[in-house]
Amino acid sequence: MSTQTAYYCPTIFEVPRAFRSLTKVFGMGPERARKLAAELESQSTVDRIIVYGCAGALTKEFRPGDTLQITHVIGPDSASELKASQETLFDARLVSVSHLIRTPKEKSELQESTGAQLVDMEMAYLWKACSPRVREKLTFIRGVVDGLNADLCFLTPASQLAWTKLLHPRGARALLEFMKNLRRYRSSMESYLLHLN
Repeated sequence: MSTQTAYYCPTIFEVPRAFRSLTKVFGMGPERARKLAAELESQSTVDRIIVYGCAGALTKEFRPGDTLQITHVIGPDSASELKASQETLFDARLVSVSHLIRTPKEKSELQESTGAQLVDMEMAYLWKACSPRVREKLTFIRGVVDGLNADLCFLTPASQLAWTKLLHPRGARALLEFMKNLRRYRSSMESYLLHLN
């Protein structure tokens, strides 16, 4: 019997072309992650649930375009070890926060306080809200889109474009670099998901 897999991703911008018709977008942040957890509780016919998307690197070992399976998630008040699938070649520890981490200084401070290698805004919240039955089906995949030294000055803490920043060369350059890294992420993520499929 073939395995039925469901794919979920926070935003359409993070979905590789080959998976656009297969992926359900659920939104960014803790609240959207908790709503997805409630939805997953009603999934009875799916054997495997793959949740994927972008992450920021908190260490120099990971660079834009790297795609990793998450084996540890750290939230505001808990840390959990996840079961790694046999297919994974690289794994990582990830911390989830409620707001965008934009500067190298913020990333370094977060890494020092948590020991995490990547940061996002959903995975730990989703994991905590899911039942043991759903957790058995979950696989978390994250691709690096901004490296440790990247400055996301063109975005607000709420992940919206800071238009006034784009009027300055620094903000415009940062946005162009981000878009280039987003293309790297999509290509790498597509290859990784096809490998898992």
